[in-house]
Formats: sequence, C-alpha cells, structure tokens
Amino acid sequence: MVFKQKMCEEIPGTNSSVLGCQNQTLPPFLVSPDVFITVATIGVFENLISLVALAHMKRPLSMFNILVINIAVTDFVMDLLALVAYSLKYLPVSEACIMELFYDLFFCSMFYPLLATAGLVVNQYYAVFKPLKYQIIVRRRRVYVYLFLMWICPISFEILLHVIFSAASSNDGMVPFCQIFELPGLTIFDSAVHAAVVLFASLLVSAIYIKVYRETRKKARSVAFILHVRQKTDTQYKVTVTIGLLLGTVILFWLPGAACNVMSLYYYVIGQDGETIELKWAMYIGGLLHFANSLLNPLIYGIRLRSVRKGYKNAFCCKKK
Repeated sequence: MVFKQKMCEEIPGTNSSVLGCQNQTLPPFLVSPDVFITVATIGVFENLISLVALAHMKRPLSMFNILVINIAVTDFVMDLLALVAYSLKYLPVSEACIMELFYDLFFCSMFYPLLATAGLVVNQYYAVFKPLKYQIIVRRRRVYVYLFLMWICPISFEILLHVIFSAASSNDGMVPFCQIFELPGLTIFDSAVHAAVVLFASLLVSAIYIKVYRETRKKARSVAFILHVRQKTDTQYKVTVTIGLLLGTVILFWLPGAACNVMSLYYYVIGQDGETIELKWAMYIGGLLHFANSLLNPLIYGIRLRSVRKGYKNAFCCKKK
C-alpha cells in the first residue's frame, strides 16, 4: 500500500506524506507528487479507454465479463482517487482534513483490485468444479450482491477502524472527525491492519486459484484426444491462466507494500520514530508498484480475452456496412 507516513512539511492537522513529503534521505524525484500524479493520470486514461471497449462487448454480458468490467472500474476509481489525493498538494485547500479524507478514500480503494480479482477466481471455481450447476449457482442477482458488498465493505471497514482507534485513544469518548487524523499512531495502526487483511485474503484467494488451475490443467490433458471437447477445455484453460496473471499482478505489486506496513508497525512498537533508509526506499517504490497493477490489468485481459478484443474492435474500428 501507499503508506500513511509523517509529513515532512508543516501542514496542521495531517500526519501523512501522501501529498508529496520531500524526504531528505531519498531522491526528490522519487518522493515528488509529480511522479505519482503522472502515473495516476496514465492509469485513469488507460482504464477509461478499457471501459469504453468493455462497454462495447457482445450482449448479453456473461457473469465473467461483468466481473472483468468490475476490475476495470476498480482500477479506474483507484487511479482517479490517487490523482485527486496527490493533486490536492497544488490546490488552494485550506483544510488539511479534506486532504486526509481524500487520502483515506484512496486508501480504501486499495482493497478493490484484490476483491475484484477474487470474484473472478470464485467464478472460475464454480465453472470448473460445478459446470452443470454453474448457471444455477452463479446467477446475475448473486453477482450484483457480491459487487455491492465488495464496494461497501472496505469503506465500512475503514470507518470502523477509525471509530475503534478513536475510542481507544481518547478518554473523552469519540473525537471530532477531523481530529481523528491527528491521533498519534493512527496511520501505523490503520496501515498494519490493512496489511494483515491483504496478506490473509491473498493467501486464501491464491489457495483457491491453485486448486482451480490444477483441475483445469488436468481436464485439458485428459480430453486432449477429443477434438470438440478439447476446444472448449482449451478456452477454459486460457481463461484460468488469464485470471492467474491478474491475480499474480495483485500479489506481485501489493504484497511488498503490505510487508513494509508490517515493518513500520514493528518500528513503531519498539519506539523507533524513523525507519531505516532501506525501508523508506521500499515504501516509496512499493507505492509506485501499486499503480503498475492498474496499468497492466487492461493489457492482460485486453490481449488474452477474445470478448474484450472484439469490444475494442467494435468501439474503435469502423464497421463494414
């Protein structure tokens, strides 16, 4: 995750470096908000183009394609919130509370890529292990319920964390909303809890995917001699590999940040205010890696999925009369 760290600049009411804290121990180009703004802008436009193509896919949309669209939406929202959060550094915003609020929304959005990919993994699980009952189990209504919960739960979870920490840190009960961000240790607590959730969810989803991959590969080998069955199985195997690539990017680009969050908690517990230079390097580079996930996803499903390729063709190519 892009970590909530102490501001190097004296901005009242905030204790995070999301707005581009210039750390003297790191190169200015690395910690400059311009770098994150540029990457987030690229991600916004790339995922917007992807959404246009996905909107032109063949109707009616399958449950799988709906979940792919959800991944594009999560990447777009995360990049857009990041762009707003970092851009506030250059806007005449007098209230630090507003800046922290946008950063918290951006922080919540970091759950969405993993949850969206988990939806694809579970969908493929039923397609592989329950092919005859797939249409009954994976109904459109159930998919929409999952999407609703996927978008609501991270925000509710973030609010709950703030309420718990506020109640535990204040003897006078709940503190005003804007003063919550001033509580010492909030950023470390928040980041560490998020890291634990991401690590656990990643292990769980990975275990389910490994089981699906093994079963799909087994089926692909066992029916290789039957031509008409082989074609369908090869398609299912290709979809499984595509999901694996999407899940792999989440794990590759998000787990290092989660590990750094845990290390930040360790330094906080032992009473060391400043982290080592190695950890600071890892934290800032990890922040950039998060955006790589949203930049790679459109390329993965855009190249490997035929329905998405047709969507690009329908959206941006001239149709023959």
